[in-house]
Amino acid sequence: MICTGKHRKDQRKVQRRLLYSFIALAVVALVAGCRSVVMVGPCGDGCSEGKICDFDTGQCIDPRPSRCPEDLGRYLSVAADSTGRTVFSSYTIDFGDLVVGRIRSDSTMSCEYVDGLGGDVGLYSSLSVDHLDRPRVAYFDRSNGRLKYAQKTAEGWGVVTVPRNGSEDHVVGRSCSLALDSDGLPHIAFQDETAGTLNVARKAPDGRWAVEVVAGAGAYDWPGTLGGEVGRMISMVLDTKDREWIAYRDVHTKSIKVAGRQPNEWTVIEVEKDTDLGSWISAALDGDGNMALAYHDRDEGTLKYAWNQDGSLKQIVVDPGEETTGNGAVRRRPVGQHCALAFGRDALPRILYLDGATLELKLVVGRPEGGFSKPAVLCGDGAVGFFNSLALGPDGLHAASCKYGRNDRGDSRAAMVRFRLDAGTTTLGGRW
Repeated sequence: MICTGKHRKDQRKVQRRLLYSFIALAVVALVAGCRSVVMVGPCGDGCSEGKICDFDTGQCIDPRPSRCPEDLGRYLSVAADSTGRTVFSSYTIDFGDLVVGRIRSDSTMSCEYVDGLGGDVGLYSSLSVDHLDRPRVAYFDRSNGRLKYAQKTAEGWGVVTVPRNGSEDHVVGRSCSLALDSDGLPHIAFQDETAGTLNVARKAPDGRWAVEVVAGAGAYDWPGTLGGEVGRMISMVLDTKDREWIAYRDVHTKSIKVAGRQPNEWTVIEVEKDTDLGSWISAALDGDGNMALAYHDRDEGTLKYAWNQDGSLKQIVVDPGEETTGNGAVRRRPVGQHCALAFGRDALPRILYLDGATLELKLVVGRPEGGFSKPAVLCGDGAVGFFNSLALGPDGLHAASCKYGRNDRGDSRAAMVRFRLDAGTTTLGGRW
């Protein structure tokens, strides 16, 4: 095609118009972008005095102090690292945060605020440490109804939301239990509250998560909007082959159950039934690598213990919660709540628990010939014995408990009480 002079002039006019249109659009976009930075940016026009901006949520929040929070010890979980230091995770009501800390050799504490800026995060925390003494924590994000997992690395803390089965509006993780396998990979047992199911999430070496349903409401068709009670209380251990064994409460059958992972399926064992069991459950591996568990019988108000004997689970009442009054009458009181079970270096079990009548922290120790010692008051100073946690370290058993009280201003406070069961020392964390 041959273009004349007039054609070329018309063509240049069209090109100029297109160029001007492009420049005008670019200017409009630039102005709009500048306005969005000023008007729609994080925290709007800034934060008031004493507040800082959380750029992830665009909210003004209270700055986190360099020290441990005043309120510490709720939803407590402890582990011991290779040097014998106590590592702990806790929810603090002061900020609604997940806090992870260590207790130094001089009994002072250091804390890190791991997650929770702009939200209510850290409930039901479950902590382990890997072979490099790095803490890992599974916990519940109440603001978003999600299960989260945090791990410490050389670069700092990494926090992920664990995938879930079903709809995105499912509430998951309100009860969770974390264990690390022989490769240091996390296994998390948790409850899907909306579906009413018990689940396990596993992280693969490539970083991907796989979620499996272990048990559900089945024929009971539990309405998930009312809470989903299968797996309400959960405690999980891994055996020597990295297989999950999960103790949990099933309120549909009013029983406590154990689910064990077999090569191709799950085996579910009913420990006890036809009573309101397992409002508190704690599982551990005994010296032979078999699961044992301590649990609270709410109907009877007792502390119970179940263990493997010749291939089947046997149960005994550890503390019947009975006391004899001055006139000889026998009176019952609730015991066994907030129980924590662990085996010492002597392969004998220890159970920490709350005496619900006296609000004292009690301890029972297994005997070599069988059975348990008489319950002993480990701490009776105030309301203590909540969210108990036990862990075996290279230097013996590490224990921690939550104590409630009020500070000088009259505010309700929680504090962490730390014990070394073999050394008999205690440390009070938090400030009153």
